[in-house]
Amino acid sequence: MERGQSVVSQQVTPLLRDAYRNPSHSDNGEDIPDMCDLKMISFIHPGYKDSHPILLRVPAQDTVPGQDPNALMSAKRYGIHCATAHTACAIISANRFDGYLSEDKEGLERVSEDLNHVLTKPRYYFHVPYSGKSSGSWYELYEYLF
Repeated sequence: MERGQSVVSQQVTPLLRDAYRNPSHSDNGEDIPDMCDLKMISFIHPGYKDSHPILLRVPAQDTVPGQDPNALMSAKRYGIHCATAHTACAIISANRFDGYLSEDKEGLERVSEDLNHVLTKPRYYFHVPYSGKSSGSWYELYEYLF
């Protein structure tokens, strides 16, 4: 059988393309964060104690921009892309894309409106506007479920 072909039911079928080679990195994979070494970033409902269940917890795998590209991995700072975190929290919170992230429970220290920056702190809070009447959304009922 020639390269680029496979056998299916005793018939020779040409492949659409050659198989991919093993991935290679110029630094032998040294710049790929090891999951065991990554810090975790938590996103919390602002109405609960920090010890209560969190909405979301993700590994900090995004490199903070502006760092020396030749720096060792251990010297680099990692976090999570802000727009990615906001989208994930919004989906978990009953598709409340009108919500915002903050560094404090009260929502006074809002995260920058620039959603392309990288969040690096260990904890953030996801706030959604409250009109004063219940919509029956999962996010509002979260307290009673846990």
